[in-house]
Amino acid sequence: MQNLDHTDENLDHTDENLDHTDDAKEYAYAKEFQTTQQIDTNTGTCIPKYNNYTPTINKNAPAWQIINNPALSTSLFTVKGSDGADYTLSAAWISGFTDGEGTLTFYLNSNKELAGGLQVQSAFVIVQGESDYYLLTAIANFFGCGSVTVNRKDKTSVRYQFRVVDSEILKELIIPFFQVSPLCTKKGKEYQLWSKWTMFFANKKHKKDWPTGMIELLEGLKTLKLLGYRTKQAEDFIKSCDKYIEAVKNSKPPRS
Repeated sequence: MQNLDHTDENLDHTDENLDHTDDAKEYAYAKEFQTTQQIDTNTGTCIPKYNNYTPTINKNAPAWQIINNPALSTSLFTVKGSDGADYTLSAAWISGFTDGEGTLTFYLNSNKELAGGLQVQSAFVIVQGESDYYLLTAIANFFGCGSVTVNRKDKTSVRYQFRVVDSEILKELIIPFFQVSPLCTKKGKEYQLWSKWTMFFANKKHKKDWPTGMIELLEGLKTLKLLGYRTKQAEDFIKSCDKYIEAVKNSKPPRS
């Protein structure tokens, strides 16, 4: 019986060795994708490794093909990243990735040159770390539009964003794409409101009936923001909407 016990101990040691081997492989794999950051000594923030990337508008890109022929929504497409590597993407993969990593939003920016002192901008955004920069460029080429730029940088990392803000492209491509390949998480509910107000904005209804149209848009954006958590950022956005609503009430109509 004692010999059997020793055999079991040997087996346990063998398992431990296997575990260490697996750990070593995982460490080597992780190190392969580790990003070495250089720090700007003036600002104390990381220096971006990559330049901005803007693909040529391409209405033959996979996303355009899919909205023109929804049967292609189950197809796989090989798309180049800016590194020249091939990335295999599909409509379902894009929708799933957007469910987890994407944002459907509006920006409000002060601009004294515009009616009500306000610039409104709708946006579709996907943010990733620097190690996935080339993936974002492949996504840009999948859609055949947008741009990949720095989203933020701090003392430890740089994050990049694929972003589409052109209201006509949002109307003609992004909204129809997610109708063909729907979002499945809570973002699906956000899409319903975001697409409604993006179409309202793209069709310039906020300008045609001033100030009622702009007030209607801002009230709608408050509802969109309230679908998420009541964070400080959300509260600040709602306060900004209320501030601009008061400003719009007393402003002159925008120039046509």
